[in-house]
Amino acid sequence: DVADFIKTEFAQEIKEGNLVVIEKGLDKVEGQKLLHITNDYGRTMSTFSDEFVEVAITGSDRWKIDGTQMAELTTLDNLIKTYGIPKLCKVDVEGLDYEVLQGLSMPLDHISFEYNTKGRLINLAESCIHYLTQLGQYEFNFEAWNQHRLILQNWVSADVMRYILMNDLVREEMFGDIYARHVKRMKRPIA
Repeated sequence: DVADFIKTEFAQEIKEGNLVVIEKGLDKVEGQKLLHITNDYGRTMSTFSDEFVEVAITGSDRWKIDGTQMAELTTLDNLIKTYGIPKLCKVDVEGLDYEVLQGLSMPLDHISFEYNTKGRLINLAESCIHYLTQLGQYEFNFEAWNQHRLILQNWVSADVMRYILMNDLVREEMFGDIYARHVKRMKRPIA
């Protein structure tokens, strides 16, 4: 439904080659996976994550699963092979962020992914931070939902971001995005 909406509303951008709609999900490997379709407006909370569904249904969320369907999957690496390296990779997949990042084998300049302090979901963001640091040296910042600004005045290390996530953000029920930027080593001139 979302792909059809995008194709209709952005037909000119697609025709001009400025937008490509790929009707696949992302994961750590190619294949197929069951997509849980929700009843929220625009079906934007639909997810491949069984854990996200369990936490949402047992929590106070008001949405429910309307149905399921099998969907084709690809990886970030495969998209990069086809379309090139993105300037920004925004991962917004309702609880499958870690698996999506595992489909990436190289550092990207800028990546964002979600955090959610509900139940077991907070650990997913911590896993994302850890995974990115295995790909390269990153610094981090974050925003809280609906604030539309970075919270920290300065970018911080992975250890500091994990501390903020697990000791400060976890104190209240909230969600938002964590931003990671790759620290490029500058070559110093030989004296």
